[in-house]
Amino acid sequence: MQIFISSSVKFVDSLMQLWSNVSVLTIAETLDASDANIYLQYASRSHGDNFPFDGEGGVLAHAFYPDNGLLAGQVHFDDAERWSHRDHNGTSSSQQFSCQRGRSCLPKN
Repeated sequence: MQIFISSSVKFVDSLMQLWSNVSVLTIAETLDASDANIYLQYASRSHGDNFPFDGEGGVLAHAFYPDNGLLAGQVHFDDAERWSHRDHNGTSSSQQFSCQRGRSCLPKN
């Protein structure tokens, strides 16, 4: 099952709540991208960050550390992947989201 933006909003909200429950972070949604500390995007191939996706089955997602200038806190998911959050017929979006979300809000060592 492919997760489309409209059907994944509730799913992402639930994952954000999990992070909020076990951290000192306060997480709230904003509709203004300029107010966001973390920016989620589904993208394909070349999408403006010099790290193009390679299509289904390769690179799943990537994120940028908070000190990465204009890309700080951005989390990008390859739109060509078969993302799944309800069954095992695709890539686990919850595992990838958790991994990338951590990278986007934690400083590099």
